[in-house]
Amino acid sequence: MKIKSDNIELEKAIVKTMAFFDLFSYPLTSLEIWQYLSIDIDYKEFQSILNSLRLRAVVFKQAGYYFFPDRAEIIQIRKKRYNYFQQKLKLIKKWSGFFKFISGAKAIFIGNIIGTNNLRREGDIDLFVICKENQVWRTRFILTLVAKLFGLRPSRGQEKDKFCLSFFASQKALDFSNLRLDPDPYFSFWLLGLREAGKKDKYFNKVLTANNYWLKNEFPNYFKIFKVEDDLKSNEAKEEFVLKGLEKKLYKLQWKLFPQEIKSKANKSTEVVLGPQILKLHVLDRRQEFYNKYLRNIKKYESFL
Repeated sequence: MKIKSDNIELEKAIVKTMAFFDLFSYPLTSLEIWQYLSIDIDYKEFQSILNSLRLRAVVFKQAGYYFFPDRAEIIQIRKKRYNYFQQKLKLIKKWSGFFKFISGAKAIFIGNIIGTNNLRREGDIDLFVICKENQVWRTRFILTLVAKLFGLRPSRGQEKDKFCLSFFASQKALDFSNLRLDPDPYFSFWLLGLREAGKKDKYFNKVLTANNYWLKNEFPNYFKIFKVEDDLKSNEAKEEFVLKGLEKKLYKLQWKLFPQEIKSKANKSTEVVLGPQILKLHVLDRRQEFYNKYLRNIKKYESFL
């Protein structure tokens, strides 16, 4: 017989948080669950509720990680991916300084981590690049050309440790609220999982500050640890697609080289966004797919409460 809890909403929030990361075979520590929780709660009170779930076998704990029943194998997956991530981080650090030197890049991040140090061994490396103002098209052109010359671009069957250059943003356009779906948990966790390849947290803090006004509502506990500036809504004006000089020429050149799939999707949704300050080339945008799987995971594990 199941025991009815007085903290059912908090328990559901814990299950929802764990259910998302479970999709990516990523068990969480108690601190990580609390950080990503959607409800503002004192850490000690949270630990009490989490312990109650463990005593009732809703969740299990091993080696400091929490996971759902019959999912203990994801602990070893997380540990292995930590090593894969460190290898890939060394590679991007090796190239990031050179990339920034030859282009308008201000910062280079590893993306699509979903958690911390969580990358598959055989996968490519998704890069998110912050550029100097009004230089996103030239930055992409230079980095794509250099990556191609040095054999760093992924191709079918040759993705391991290659660089996927699919997301560029000007340092003046770091408010990403208009790129989100509704709802869009994947994008939120993608943003929090960004790992800067250069000076630790210098530009990551800028990204969080620009999006703090909506992120703080989703992750109130996260910002008790990671401090950013006041959560004021971004005042960045929506810019029209106006390019000048070299940027305009490089835009036209790259537009000609884009596959038809990109051209057909350009600026029709949040998948492919082409603008003077933002380039997002995610033709295969799986956010809705992940969200549907997430809902199924929630339903499955909430049944244990």
